[in-house]
Amino acid sequence: MTSPLASRVMDIPLRDIMKYWPQCSDCSNPEKMMRAIFRKKFDGIVSTYFFHHLDFDQKIDFIQRVTSENLKNRGKLIIADVAFSTLSSLEKKKKEYEHTWDEDEHYPIAEHLLPELTAKGVSVDYSQVSSCAGVFCLGKKH
Repeated sequence: MTSPLASRVMDIPLRDIMKYWPQCSDCSNPEKMMRAIFRKKFDGIVSTYFFHHLDFDQKIDFIQRVTSENLKNRGKLIIADVAFSTLSSLEKKKKEYEHTWDEDEHYPIAEHLLPELTAKGVSVDYSQVSSCAGVFCLGKKH
């Protein structure tokens, strides 16, 4: 990402940057986190390695709310996370990493999310970028 401020970011005191940053003191609580960001509209929102902490219904609610309430027209929500195209690809990785697999996480499965999101009026594209990472590009249907 580039910005006219990019070269000066290190000169800006953190307290000044934080005035413009959504506050979230407990991001393990999705509702609290969502209230913290549901105050503005953006051209783009990027989320990395947070989405797998939400269960299926929370994922749908989060995406639906952000795309309808926080994106400007033609805005995009980009979610990059541990994710899988299919349940079978998740199961394969789970078996491969059975000794270190975290059963408490809710890793996104594109084949489950895409039909639900599409039915709720969300435009969605998914790209599997490695064997266990994916990127969702979401927005309002036009």
